[in-house]
Amino acid sequence: MTRLKKPTDYVEDLCASQDLETRRIGFLLQRKYKAWAASLKVRDFGVFLNTIQRHKDKIGPAQFFGKFRAYAFEEYVYRLIKSKVLLPKGFDVFWGEGVQVRQEKGQTYNMEVDVSIGRRGKYAFIHPLIVVDCKVEIDASRLKTAIASFTLLKQFTPDVNCFLLYIRKDVGDLFFQLVRNWIDGAYQISIRNDESESFIKSLRKVLQKYNR
Repeated sequence: MTRLKKPTDYVEDLCASQDLETRRIGFLLQRKYKAWAASLKVRDFGVFLNTIQRHKDKIGPAQFFGKFRAYAFEEYVYRLIKSKVLLPKGFDVFWGEGVQVRQEKGQTYNMEVDVSIGRRGKYAFIHPLIVVDCKVEIDASRLKTAIASFTLLKQFTPDVNCFLLYIRKDVGDLFFQLVRNWIDGAYQISIRNDESESFIKSLRKVLQKYNR
């Protein structure tokens, strides 16, 4: 299932608010959204995210605010891949959909992931070749959760490639380096440290043999 509520929906809700200041913020975010969606530049996306951060008190409760940022980052990564990566025939990029982990005795276990590249199989589930976990902030708890998901995926789908993308890191360097052994790639995408090009190159390398 794709995301039921997307960043544009959050923006439209703000634009439709009865509160004048909230509407002003909504229209501001609408302009910032259009800017990064057109350019796909990390700086433009960073400005959009920073604008959300500055106005979080007006945007709404923590859960609303958190999902807004998280889904925006997922959408940015989804659009970046669609724009920059040549996909092999039969493959597509998926956002917020379930990937098939295991099928046994007529039952299918699937896991919802942020962004994936693969083929659509039976019952609309994705057979993943690449899975991307997108974190606005990565701390020890979120990192452990990502590793657990990747480990489960790799146990039943050994060929899957798992990547972690993050904007801000709040975890010790030593621990982060240790767990990177369980990830096919971890990249920071921020105004200060933009590793998006390295990420795209990694995806192209994985897909290279399928593009022949």
